[in-house]
Amino acid sequence: MKKTLFITLLSFGLLTSFTPIALAEDKHDHGHEHGHDHNHEHHKSKNGHENHGPAHGGQFFEDANHHGIEMVLKDQEILFYMTVDGKPLDMTGAKFKAIVQTEAGTKIYNLSSEGSTLKAKLEASLSMGSKVVVTGKDSHGDVLQARFVKE
Repeated sequence: MKKTLFITLLSFGLLTSFTPIALAEDKHDHGHEHGHDHNHEHHKSKNGHENHGPAHGGQFFEDANHHGIEMVLKDQEILFYMTVDGKPLDMTGAKFKAIVQTEAGTKIYNLSSEGSTLKAKLEASLSMGSKVVVTGKDSHGDVLQARFVKE
């Protein structure tokens, strides 16, 4: 009982601390070194920034190290498309969870990986205002986390 209560309280704290709108404000300079050894071209938008963003019609978050997480909801499936510097990030061997808070309560889903995609089957479609936290380590050992609120 104590463990369940702790996880619920921890989940609620993670979910209510801030939303992707605050996280997604990308005010950092894309011209600096990224700390990863990736040999690829960057696509520039009209304002000169790299064209990072949602490629699958979902909600998008990018951290300061240019790890992108796009959440897409399809009926009772939740998908997270993972990128680094705008390119797919191989999630083989990654360990991630999604913590989902709805009016019915909080559930934790272990995510399976397929290429650069993490996914799980949900018990029900998410209603507006549902909160989702995705958290874990990628195959390089980088800790990635994002918070979303279903719009």
